Amino acid sequence: IQAHDSAVRAVAYSHSNDWLISAEQAGIVKYWQPNFNNVKSLQAHNDPVRDLAFAPTDTKFVTAADDAHLKIFDFAGGVEELVLEGHQWDAKCVDWHPTKGLLVSGSKDHQIKLWDPRNGRCLTTLHGHKNTVSKTLFEPTNGVLLASCARDSTARVFDIRMMRDVFLLRGHEKDISTLAWHPIHSNFLTTGGADGAMHHYLLDEQNLPAGSAPTLSPYDAPENSDAPAQTIYPAHRVTYAHDFAIWSLDWHPLGHILASGSNDRATRFWSRPRPGDNTYKDDRWHIGQTAAEAQGTWKRTTDRTARDEEEELEDEADGLVDQQMPARQNMLPGLAGLPGISAPRPAF
Repeated sequence: IQAHDSAVRAVAYSHSNDWLISAEQAGIVKYWQPNFNNVKSLQAHNDPVRDLAFAPTDTKFVTAADDAHLKIFDFAGGVEELVLEGHQWDAKCVDWHPTKGLLVSGSKDHQIKLWDPRNGRCLTTLHGHKNTVSKTLFEPTNGVLLASCARDSTARVFDIRMMRDVFLLRGHEKDISTLAWHPIHSNFLTTGGADGAMHHYLLDEQNLPAGSAPTLSPYDAPENSDAPAQTIYPAHRVTYAHDFAIWSLDWHPLGHILASGSNDRATRFWSRPRPGDNTYKDDRWHIGQTAAEAQGTWKRTTDRTARDEEEELEDEADGLVDQQMPARQNMLPGLAGLPGISAPRPAF
């Protein structure tokens, strides 16, 4: 559907799954029902809205925009309630804590801010990133961790009880544009990069490069307030997940499927390989198109793996799948028993 007149920059579902809100380049926010019936539009900002988030109760939502402001709206009335000021440059991302009255935002000013949504007061500012903060997300199961990523090629995990970073996530060669927490495992998160790479991190596994010495996390250090953040490297890398920047990541609520959206105009769905299947390590997503084509695991002409084609031929030989176009029926659906309808065509 043609939902907006300018580029859609952010969407968010309510926790009840009864509503969807979307925001566009022109600063307009629209309300949608599950059948995509647009029931309301409001001019939230005069600049592009970059992110949206619902309150845990779905009675309010917050926006972040390029005017450096966050705004809290009453959902039912679409009325602006508070303007949160404090960032010195474009506000790029925002999230509402899953259970508490707490907001987090990230900005082009390299800062992460925590806010009280009741009065709009900035509670604290978290530092660490050296470029635009592109995404901030509270961990959804326990709510004590906060993840952020930025255009400095790093992601960080903060403990809001300590108000400091406890993990530094490295491994990306380009800017990190987005991230997503796993909905069930609180130690597992995924990042997407500007080069199309997708990395999976386990916070209890350092996965250090060869020759690197392990380090303690601030939780295990004698003086946790002064200990540096523990460096974590990816547990798994999908280096060629997309051809261009990955803009969005989202897990299925059950955690078995991950969706990724990219500037290459593709949305892809990812899941774990079947037990005992190690062929994925040599697919085009892990080693690249050129290498996969060279070793015969992928065909550029058909955009399919050789094994996919082999399995299809095996199934067809076993009679499991008929790959042929079904024969044209000389009858109308539901009228096969009527005299003359299914009769053979006369020869002329």
